Amino acid sequence: MIMAKEAWHSITAETIQHCWYHTQTQLLADSSNDLPFLDPGAWEILHQFASTDMTLPVAEEKLMTYLGNCYNNKDWCPALKSVMYAEGDVVKAHESLWKFSKICEHPKLIIKLPAHPPQAVAIEENLLKLVETLKSWNRVFGPLPSIEDLVNPAEESQEAEDSPFAFPEGDHEIIDQVVYKGQVNGWVIYEDEDSDDEEAQDPDADLTCCDDIELTERLEHLTLRWKPNAPLTLGLTCHLQDFCGSLCWEESLNAKQTTIDMPTKQCAVHKTQINQSNEVRQATSQ
Repeated sequence: MIMAKEAWHSITAETIQHCWYHTQTQLLADSSNDLPFLDPGAWEILHQFASTDMTLPVAEEKLMTYLGNCYNNKDWCPALKSVMYAEGDVVKAHESLWKFSKICEHPKLIIKLPAHPPQAVAIEENLLKLVETLKSWNRVFGPLPSIEDLVNPAEESQEAEDSPFAFPEGDHEIIDQVVYKGQVNGWVIYEDEDSDDEEAQDPDADLTCCDDIELTERLEHLTLRWKPNAPLTLGLTCHLQDFCGSLCWEESLNAKQTTIDMPTKQCAVHKTQINQSNEVRQATSQ
Protein backbone atom coordinates (compact mmCIF):
# COMPACT_ATOMS: atom_id res chain seq x y z
CA MET A 1 0.00 0.00 0.00
CA ILE A 2 2.86 2.40 0.82
CA MET A 3 4.52 1.69 -2.53
CA ALA A 4 1.22 2.31 -4.32
CA LYS A 5 0.81 5.66 -2.57
CA GLU A 6 4.37 6.66 -3.43
CA ALA A 7 3.80 5.71 -7.08
CA TRP A 8 0.56 7.69 -7.15
CA HIS A 9 2.13 10.82 -5.68
CA SER A 10 5.09 10.59 -8.07
CA ILE A 11 2.80 11.12 -11.07
CA THR A 12 3.37 14.51 -12.68
CA ALA A 13 1.51 16.51 -15.31
CA GLU A 14 4.02 15.34 -17.90
CA THR A 15 3.28 11.70 -17.03
CA ILE A 16 -0.46 12.24 -17.53
CA GLN A 17 0.17 13.99 -20.83
CA HIS A 18 2.25 11.06 -22.13
CA CYS A 19 -0.45 8.59 -21.03
CA TRP A 20 -3.12 10.54 -22.87
CA TYR A 21 -0.95 10.65 -25.98
CA HIS A 22 -0.27 6.89 -26.06
CA THR A 23 -3.96 6.06 -25.47
CA GLN A 24 -4.92 8.64 -28.15
CA THR A 25 -7.10 10.46 -25.65
CA GLN A 26 -5.08 13.59 -26.36
CA LEU A 27 -2.59 13.85 -29.19
CA LEU A 28 0.27 16.30 -29.04
CA ALA A 29 -0.59 19.70 -30.39
CA ASP A 30 2.58 19.89 -32.48
CA SER A 31 1.91 16.64 -34.34
CA SER A 32 2.79 17.00 -38.00
CA ASN A 33 -0.03 14.65 -38.99
CA ASP A 34 -2.85 17.03 -38.08
CA LEU A 35 -2.52 19.38 -41.05
CA PRO A 36 -2.45 16.78 -43.90
CA PHE A 37 -5.95 15.59 -43.05
CA LEU A 38 -7.21 19.13 -43.63
CA ASP A 39 -5.57 19.38 -47.06
CA PRO A 40 -8.30 19.10 -49.73
CA GLY A 41 -5.69 18.10 -52.34
CA ALA A 42 -4.94 14.85 -50.53
CA TRP A 43 -8.64 13.94 -50.43
CA GLU A 44 -8.93 14.80 -54.13
CA ILE A 45 -6.28 12.16 -54.87
CA LEU A 46 -8.30 9.62 -52.89
CA HIS A 47 -11.49 10.47 -54.78
CA GLN A 48 -9.60 10.00 -58.08
CA PHE A 49 -8.44 6.63 -56.78
CA ALA A 50 -12.09 5.72 -56.05
CA SER A 51 -13.53 6.84 -59.41
CA THR A 52 -10.76 5.84 -61.86
CA ASP A 53 -8.66 2.81 -62.68
CA MET A 54 -5.83 4.07 -60.47
CA THR A 55 -4.10 1.26 -58.58
CA LEU A 56 -3.29 1.29 -54.88
CA PRO A 57 0.50 1.73 -55.30
CA VAL A 58 -0.07 4.68 -57.64
CA ALA A 59 -2.45 6.32 -55.15
CA GLU A 60 0.06 5.88 -52.32
CA GLU A 61 2.85 7.30 -54.49
CA LYS A 62 0.76 10.36 -55.41
CA LEU A 63 -0.09 10.99 -51.75
CA MET A 64 3.57 10.63 -50.79
CA THR A 65 4.63 13.04 -53.55
CA TYR A 66 1.92 15.57 -52.69
CA LEU A 67 2.35 15.55 -48.89
CA GLY A 68 6.11 15.04 -48.76
CA ASN A 69 7.46 14.60 -45.24
CA CYS A 70 3.94 14.95 -43.78
CA TYR A 71 2.84 11.66 -45.35
CA ASN A 72 2.41 8.71 -43.00
CA ASN A 73 1.09 5.48 -44.46
CA LYS A 74 -0.61 4.48 -41.17
CA ASP A 75 -2.70 7.66 -41.22
CA TRP A 76 -4.06 7.13 -44.74
CA CYS A 77 -4.28 3.34 -44.69
CA PRO A 78 -7.93 3.18 -43.40
CA ALA A 79 -9.16 5.52 -46.15
CA LEU A 80 -7.30 3.59 -48.85
CA LYS A 81 -8.67 0.28 -47.55
CA SER A 82 -12.23 1.63 -47.60
CA VAL A 83 -11.88 2.26 -51.33
CA MET A 84 -10.51 -1.24 -51.87
CA TYR A 85 -13.37 -2.79 -49.86
CA ALA A 86 -15.90 -1.03 -52.11
CA GLU A 87 -14.81 -3.44 -54.91
CA GLY A 88 -15.48 -1.10 -57.80
CA ASP A 89 -18.64 0.49 -56.37
CA VAL A 90 -17.86 4.16 -56.99
CA VAL A 91 -20.79 5.49 -54.95
CA LYS A 92 -19.92 3.35 -51.95
CA ALA A 93 -16.25 4.33 -52.18
CA HIS A 94 -17.04 8.06 -52.30
CA GLU A 95 -19.42 7.75 -49.33
CA SER A 96 -16.78 6.02 -47.22
CA LEU A 97 -14.19 8.67 -48.14
CA TRP A 98 -16.69 11.40 -47.29
CA LYS A 99 -17.21 9.89 -43.83
CA PHE A 100 -13.46 9.68 -43.23
CA SER A 101 -12.96 13.29 -44.32
CA LYS A 102 -15.70 14.53 -41.98
CA ILE A 103 -14.15 12.67 -39.05
CA CYS A 104 -10.70 14.09 -39.78
CA GLU A 105 -12.06 17.64 -40.08
CA HIS A 106 -13.10 17.69 -36.41
CA PRO A 107 -10.44 19.25 -34.20
CA LYS A 108 -8.74 16.93 -31.75
CA LEU A 109 -9.21 17.33 -28.04
CA ILE A 110 -6.40 19.45 -26.62
CA ILE A 111 -6.35 19.88 -22.87
CA LYS A 112 -3.60 22.13 -21.61
CA LEU A 113 -2.62 21.37 -18.06
CA PRO A 114 -1.90 24.56 -16.14
CA ALA A 115 1.70 24.81 -15.01
CA HIS A 116 2.50 25.38 -11.35
CA PRO A 117 3.53 28.96 -10.60
CA PRO A 118 7.23 29.30 -9.72
CA GLN A 119 6.36 30.59 -6.25
CA ALA A 120 4.20 27.54 -5.52
CA VAL A 121 6.96 25.19 -6.70
CA ALA A 122 9.51 26.95 -4.48
CA ILE A 123 7.19 26.78 -1.46
CA GLU A 124 6.56 23.07 -2.01
CA GLU A 125 10.30 22.37 -2.29
CA ASN A 126 11.03 24.31 0.91
CA LEU A 127 8.25 22.48 2.71
CA LEU A 128 9.63 19.09 1.68
CA LYS A 129 13.12 20.14 2.80
CA LEU A 130 11.73 21.10 6.21
CA VAL A 131 10.04 17.71 6.50
CA GLU A 132 13.31 15.97 5.61
CA THR A 133 15.09 18.06 8.24
CA LEU A 134 12.54 17.02 10.87
CA LYS A 135 13.02 13.43 9.75
CA SER A 136 16.77 13.71 10.33
CA TRP A 137 16.08 15.08 13.83
CA ASN A 138 13.85 12.09 14.58
CA ARG A 139 10.80 14.30 14.82
CA VAL A 140 8.94 12.57 11.98
CA PHE A 141 8.32 8.83 12.10
CA GLY A 142 7.31 6.53 9.30
CA PRO A 143 7.29 7.37 5.59
CA LEU A 144 7.59 11.01 4.63
CA PRO A 145 4.27 12.62 3.71
CA SER A 146 3.75 14.00 0.25
CA ILE A 147 2.83 17.55 -0.64
CA GLU A 148 -0.82 16.52 -1.03
CA ASP A 149 -0.86 15.01 2.46
CA LEU A 150 0.71 18.14 3.93
CA VAL A 151 -1.56 20.62 2.16
CA ASN A 152 -4.79 18.58 2.35
CA PRO A 153 -4.44 16.19 5.29
CA ALA A 154 -6.98 13.43 5.60
CA GLU A 155 -7.65 14.42 9.21
CA GLU A 156 -9.39 17.60 8.06
CA SER A 157 -12.00 15.70 6.06
CA GLN A 158 -12.57 13.32 8.97
CA GLU A 159 -12.78 16.25 11.38
CA ALA A 160 -15.73 17.66 9.46
CA GLU A 161 -17.62 14.39 9.95
CA ASP A 162 -16.71 14.03 13.63
CA SER A 163 -17.22 17.70 14.46
CA PRO A 164 -19.66 18.48 17.30
CA PHE A 165 -21.11 21.17 15.06
CA ALA A 166 -22.14 18.68 12.36
CA PHE A 167 -25.88 18.04 12.44
CA PRO A 168 -26.75 15.45 9.78
CA GLU A 169 -30.42 15.30 10.83
CA GLY A 170 -30.96 18.99 10.13
CA ASP A 171 -32.77 21.70 12.09
CA HIS A 172 -34.51 19.35 14.51
CA GLU A 173 -31.18 18.10 15.81
CA ILE A 174 -29.93 21.68 16.21
CA ILE A 175 -33.05 22.63 18.20
CA ASP A 176 -32.70 19.57 20.44
CA GLN A 177 -29.05 20.42 21.08
CA VAL A 178 -29.89 24.03 21.98
CA VAL A 179 -32.69 22.92 24.32
CA TYR A 180 -30.37 20.41 25.99
CA LYS A 181 -27.64 23.00 26.56
CA GLY A 182 -30.25 25.43 27.82
CA GLN A 183 -31.43 22.93 30.42
CA VAL A 184 -27.86 22.21 31.50
CA ASN A 185 -26.87 25.88 31.77
CA GLY A 186 -30.20 27.09 33.15
CA TRP A 187 -31.13 29.21 30.16
CA VAL A 188 -34.65 30.49 29.62
CA ILE A 189 -35.84 29.55 26.14
CA TYR A 190 -38.92 31.27 24.79
CA GLU A 191 -40.89 29.45 22.12
CA ASP A 192 -42.39 31.38 19.25
CA GLU A 193 -46.16 31.07 19.56
CA ASP A 194 -46.69 32.44 16.06
CA SER A 195 -44.49 29.83 14.43
CA ASP A 196 -45.98 28.30 11.30
CA ASP A 197 -44.44 24.93 12.14
CA GLU A 198 -46.62 24.43 15.22
CA GLU A 199 -50.13 23.29 14.50
CA ALA A 200 -52.87 25.15 16.32
CA GLN A 201 -54.79 22.92 18.73
CA ASP A 202 -58.53 22.60 18.12
CA PRO A 203 -60.42 23.47 21.35
CA ASP A 204 -63.39 21.34 20.21
CA ALA A 205 -61.34 18.25 19.37
CA ASP A 206 -62.27 16.50 22.64
CA LEU A 207 -66.05 16.94 22.22
CA THR A 208 -67.99 13.71 21.79
CA CYS A 209 -71.18 13.11 19.84
CA CYS A 210 -73.23 13.37 23.05
CA ASP A 211 -71.65 16.76 23.77
CA ASP A 212 -72.57 17.94 20.28
CA ILE A 213 -76.18 16.82 20.78
CA GLU A 214 -76.38 18.63 24.11
CA LEU A 215 -74.96 21.85 22.66
CA THR A 216 -77.35 21.68 19.71
CA GLU A 217 -80.36 21.24 22.01
CA ARG A 218 -79.23 24.17 24.16
CA LEU A 219 -78.87 26.37 21.08
CA GLU A 220 -82.36 25.33 19.97
CA HIS A 221 -83.86 26.31 23.35
CA LEU A 222 -82.05 29.64 23.26
CA THR A 223 -83.44 30.53 19.84
CA LEU A 224 -86.99 29.73 20.97
CA ARG A 225 -86.49 31.66 24.21
CA TRP A 226 -85.52 35.03 22.78
CA LYS A 227 -87.53 35.37 19.57
CA PRO A 228 -89.84 32.39 19.16
CA ASN A 229 -92.12 34.01 16.56
CA ALA A 230 -89.46 35.42 14.26
CA PRO A 231 -89.27 33.76 10.81
CA LEU A 232 -85.51 33.39 11.12
CA THR A 233 -85.87 31.69 14.51
CA LEU A 234 -88.33 29.12 13.16
CA GLY A 235 -86.05 28.27 10.22
CA LEU A 236 -82.99 28.01 12.44
CA THR A 237 -84.87 25.80 14.91
CA CYS A 238 -85.89 23.51 12.08
CA HIS A 239 -82.28 23.11 10.91
CA LEU A 240 -81.04 22.55 14.45
CA GLN A 241 -83.61 19.81 15.01
CA ASP A 242 -82.59 18.11 11.77
CA PHE A 243 -78.95 18.32 12.75
CA CYS A 244 -79.67 17.01 16.25
CA GLY A 245 -81.66 14.12 14.81
CA SER A 246 -78.81 13.15 12.48
CA LEU A 247 -76.37 13.24 15.42
CA CYS A 248 -78.67 10.98 17.46
CA TRP A 249 -78.94 8.55 14.58
CA GLU A 250 -75.15 8.48 14.12
CA GLU A 251 -74.68 7.93 17.84
CA SER A 252 -77.17 5.04 17.80
CA LEU A 253 -75.21 3.36 15.01
CA ASN A 254 -71.85 3.68 16.78
CA ALA A 255 -73.07 3.07 20.34
CA LYS A 256 -72.90 -0.29 22.10
CA GLN A 257 -76.23 -1.84 23.18
CA THR A 258 -76.45 -2.05 26.98
CA THR A 259 -80.20 -2.86 27.29
CA ILE A 260 -82.69 -4.78 25.17
CA ASP A 261 -84.89 -1.76 24.39
CA MET A 262 -81.99 0.68 23.79
CA PRO A 263 -82.31 0.83 19.96
CA THR A 264 -86.08 1.28 20.30
CA LYS A 265 -85.65 4.25 22.65
CA GLN A 266 -83.07 5.88 20.40
CA CYS A 267 -85.28 5.48 17.34
CA ALA A 268 -88.19 6.98 19.30
CA VAL A 269 -86.09 10.01 20.23
CA HIS A 270 -85.00 10.42 16.66
CA LYS A 271 -88.63 10.13 15.44
CA THR A 272 -89.79 12.72 17.98
CA GLN A 273 -87.16 15.18 16.80
CA ILE A 274 -88.16 14.65 13.18
CA ASN A 275 -91.83 15.27 14.06
CA GLN A 276 -90.90 18.48 15.87
CA SER A 277 -88.91 19.59 12.86
CA ASN A 278 -91.89 18.95 10.57
CA GLU A 279 -94.20 20.92 12.89
CA VAL A 280 -91.82 23.86 12.78
CA ARG A 281 -91.74 23.71 8.98
CA GLN A 282 -95.54 23.73 8.83
CA ALA A 283 -95.73 26.67 11.19
CA THR A 284 -93.19 28.54 9.12
CA SER A 285 -95.10 27.91 5.88
CA GLN A 286 -98.38 29.18 7.43
